[in-house]
Amino acid sequence: MCPARAQWRDIAALSSRQLARRVAYVPQSTATQFPFTALDKAVIGRTPYLAATTAPAAADRRIAMAQLERLGIGHLARRPFSLLSGSASWT
Repeated sequence: MCPARAQWRDIAALSSRQLARRVAYVPQSTATQFPFTALDKAVIGRTPYLAATTAPAAADRRIAMAQLERLGIGHLARRPFSLLSGSASWT
C-alpha cells in the first residue's frame, strides 16, 4: 500500500503544522454568517504560518493577494466568497 503523500513526503512523518502548510480543505459550499471576501479566505490560509496568538499582518495579506494573482483570480479578491462559483472559490 502506498502511503499518503504531500509534496512527495509521507504525511505520517509531518507535524500538524507542516501538514497544514501543504494541504488545505475548502468545502464547495458553506453556510457562513460572515461576509468574507476571496482575499479574506486566502488570508485564512496563512494561519499555519502564524504563531498561535498572532493575527495576520499586512505581509500576510500581500502574500495571499500575490497567490490569488498567481492563480489568475486577483480580480476576485474583493468579491464576497459566498458569491463565487465552486470553480473560483476552491482556489
